[in-house]
Amino acid sequence: MNADGVTGIDFLPTSIVENLPIAVWATDLDLHLTRFIAGPHIDCLISKSSAIITQDGQRGYDVRYPQHPDVAAHLRARAGETVIWQTGWGNSAIACATPLKGDSDEVVGVVGALVDMTALREERLRRERAERILYALLDEGGNAAALLDEDDRVIYANKEYLEAVGMPLWRVIGNSESPVVRVPPQSDRLPSEAKNRPEGGWETAEGRRFRSRRFGISQAGAGAKFHLAIETTEVDKLRSALFNSEKLCKAVMEGVGIPLIAVTLQGRVEGANEAFSRALGIPQHQIIGRCIADFVMPSDHGALAILQDSVMQATQDVVHGRLLLRREGQVILAEVKIQVPGESYGCESAIWIITSWEDPAAQLERTSAISSIIELDRKVLELLALGCSNSEIAEDLSLSRQGLDYRLKSLRKRLKADSRGALVARAYAQGLFDINSWPPRCRRTD
Repeated sequence: MNADGVTGIDFLPTSIVENLPIAVWATDLDLHLTRFIAGPHIDCLISKSSAIITQDGQRGYDVRYPQHPDVAAHLRARAGETVIWQTGWGNSAIACATPLKGDSDEVVGVVGALVDMTALREERLRRERAERILYALLDEGGNAAALLDEDDRVIYANKEYLEAVGMPLWRVIGNSESPVVRVPPQSDRLPSEAKNRPEGGWETAEGRRFRSRRFGISQAGAGAKFHLAIETTEVDKLRSALFNSEKLCKAVMEGVGIPLIAVTLQGRVEGANEAFSRALGIPQHQIIGRCIADFVMPSDHGALAILQDSVMQATQDVVHGRLLLRREGQVILAEVKIQVPGESYGCESAIWIITSWEDPAAQLERTSAISSIIELDRKVLELLALGCSNSEIAEDLSLSRQGLDYRLKSLRKRLKADSRGALVARAYAQGLFDINSWPPRCRRTD
């Protein structure tokens, strides 16, 4: 409804205004529209207002309805005021009306303008929703987080971040982040951390450690950055404990002095000490990581499978067995003692201890000697090795003096020993005693 005009707004290019979300108009003193320029959408917005009527073929504001905001604004403008108000559907537009004056500076009407704010309002709402979602993610994410501008000044920080840096919000917002966080010195790190800790790691004055990641969230040329910090204090403590446990485990394995290896339930060797390496004549680095079956003669893989099944079932704390092992092109018969971890330990490895190893023929001969000694004689030997007197041995085993003398004479003859000390020494030399046991214990064949 563009009307041909009067003085006041003729300088505005109609073709440009009609393509913008704006409208301009002029009225006479009776508030009849004398000039109106707007695109179709704005034209519809204003024309369908209840404040606009058509009278005598001319459109204008209904002065009989002064309580309507549009009419009230024009009446005030006609009286000499400049009025700004919200109008349109859902107050989606902002309008302004001001007196239109003639050549003698008298008021001859009203000139008005309107800007449709719908697109801007929708953009503002969209941005507000996005900000609420972002802040909700920052506040409810459970990790320390902050938003930084292009100069690394903090523009937002959540509660976890403020707790981490130990500062109130007012001391953080607007300030550079670099004085807030502290990268731990290289000397404070464990050897494993020095290699594995990311460059973004930092820690607080209280010793809480964080792993950080900063990345840009630039939009429309804004160089904002997002700083996410995940606390690793407990993880670092566990890593440190694991590192120390590994060192302790290696020291214990090497300090035992007898061949042993740590084997997973799937049969992979996780650790081996130097004694095991010497027993098999294979360097340690060529043992760790391989399958235990690689060191067992193919003919004994069935016996190995039985031992592994016993370990998997964990029906016993200790599993005993014998295996033929490879050693530099030779074969040795090894007595194996496997310490099975209980389920409560949550461990998936067992300790395989080689209690003795030698040529199979010599091993069988020694085993035959062990099996030929009756249980009573084993107990006599154990008490002798413990340093008990004859009277103490006889009392402990409920033997008469003559009965004990007979047992000692029989043992000295069998072991070719002419005294108590020689008897104990010969028993140790022939492998009758378990060298890893105290009080002294004779080996059993069962």
